[in-house]
Parts: sequence; C-alpha cells; structure tokens
Amino acid sequence: MAHSVVELGFLEKPEDFSVLTSPFFPSKVGGLPAWLDPQNLPSPSQLACGVCGRPCVFLLQMYAPLADTHHRSLFLFMCREGACHEREQCRGGGGSRAFVVLRCALPRENRFYRREEDAGGDGSAGQGEGGPVGEEPSTETSVSGSGGVGTEGAPPSPRPLCAVCGCWGPKRCGGCHSVAYCSQDHQRLHWTAGHRLFCRDIPRGGATPTSLIQDHAQARVGVVLPQFEIVTEDEPERSVTCVKSDKERMQEYRRFVKMSGVKCVSVKGACESGEEVEDKWFTAFKKRISLEPEQVVRYQ
Repeated sequence: MAHSVVELGFLEKPEDFSVLTSPFFPSKVGGLPAWLDPQNLPSPSQLACGVCGRPCVFLLQMYAPLADTHHRSLFLFMCREGACHEREQCRGGGGSRAFVVLRCALPRENRFYRREEDAGGDGSAGQGEGGPVGEEPSTETSVSGSGGVGTEGAPPSPRPLCAVCGCWGPKRCGGCHSVAYCSQDHQRLHWTAGHRLFCRDIPRGGATPTSLIQDHAQARVGVVLPQFEIVTEDEPERSVTCVKSDKERMQEYRRFVKMSGVKCVSVKGACESGEEVEDKWFTAFKKRISLEPEQVVRYQ
C-alpha cells in the first residue's frame, strides 16, 4: 500500500501579516488564533489547562482542508506554566493535559467566506482571497490585534475576543469597559504587561483610538507568542544512515569514560548491567527529522 506524502512545516516571517488572518486560511505559530468559524468559539472552560485549570494560550494552527468539500483548521493551545508540563512528563502514559487541541470545519459553501471562483481573483492571495462574505477585506486594526499579533481583515466576530488569547471574552475591563478577557488570569496578565498604562486614556465603553490599539499590541509582547507563518513542503526522500543511533552514542560514551577515568553514572542500572536500552522507533524518527532540523510541524 502506498504511503501518503508527509508535509514538513517551516517558520517564515511574512512581509504582510494580513495573510495570517482568517480569510486566507493560514497555518501559523503565535499571535492570536485566526478562527475559521467566528460565531462558534470555544468557551474559556474548553481552553483551560487540565493540570492547573488556568487558561491556555494559543500556540499554533494548521489549515488542513478536507478535499474540495470542507475548510478545516486544527488549533493547539498550551498552558503557560512550566510546572504543568514537567508534571505531565513525570506522569507519563502519553498525551498531556497541559495542551488543548481543537478542530473546526466549515463547508466550502458557508456564510463567512466566498468561494475562490466567486471572488474573481487570480489565486495569488491564497485560498480565501475573496474575504468575508459581503465585505471588502478590512485594512483597519481591531482592538484584538496589530503589529503582527492580531486579526485585522478577519470576518467580524459577533462575540468579543480576549485581548490575550483571542478566544471568547465574556469579561470586560472594569476601567475602560472596552477590552475583553476570557478570565481574570488573562486580565491580570494584560494589566501587568501594559494595559494599566493605557486604560485611563481609552474612552469609557467607546471606540478605541488607533494609537492606543497599537499600544495594546505592544503590551501583549511577552504574553502572546511571536507570530510566524508555517510554510509547508513535501518531505524529501533521502538516506538517513549518516545519523548515529542511541547504541552508537552509548558506545562512544563508554569509550570516553574508559579513556578519561571518569566514573560511569548509573541511569536505572543500565550502565552497570551493560544493557542496551534503545527505542528503535524513536531512534529512526530522530534520524528522519535530523535531515530537516528546522522543521516545526510534520503533517500527513
């Protein structure tokens, strides 16, 4: 049976960040999520860390369409607390409760995006060049983002979006009543990151000046991850014999220990017993990914 092609994802900094917004169905790392369906957003409880219960932040999304029938995007969120990830590593058993994975699909015929053939474009702007239905692609910056971390040009969301994670924000800042949050945790993060400097200058419950919106984007630096486009290409077929296995590395280590006179440190008794503990599947995987060390995503 023939194997399907594996696609490798690499990070690139786009010249125009508008290509990372919803109408272009992006694959990207960092910034705020470019929601495929702006109406049905995940609730704060759906994006809570399974270890500490705090809200996760957006890590990446991949556009993975289903043939010619559906748009589909996969979203990955992670907990900001390193202790949660360490705890899950120690727990073992596969999987991690410190990550949240979501999937969203929309039929090609939907009320948010025009089909490519209906847009009348030349295809140079990506699969969503038609923009939101009934609107021209926006060039304005919303309170949810600018400076490479926002969602300008996206279909308007009927729900307020959290200024930190970009998910549904049912809470509002008690000072300006203009910035939304999904939780008190993200409100505190944003306040510490810089919102406290701009809150008093925002008209209470009114429109936010463009200059202050840009300042809000700067305030998210250190809270929201830097944004990059994920560019995919097919995995090349190459020989992987040039990479040393775990067994070969252990043999080199033992030769070094013997020559240097350094005492061999036991790892679960493996060194003294002479057992060769090697995960052959993992070794083969490491050899394979070593051919393209800058890859961040593998998709099949």
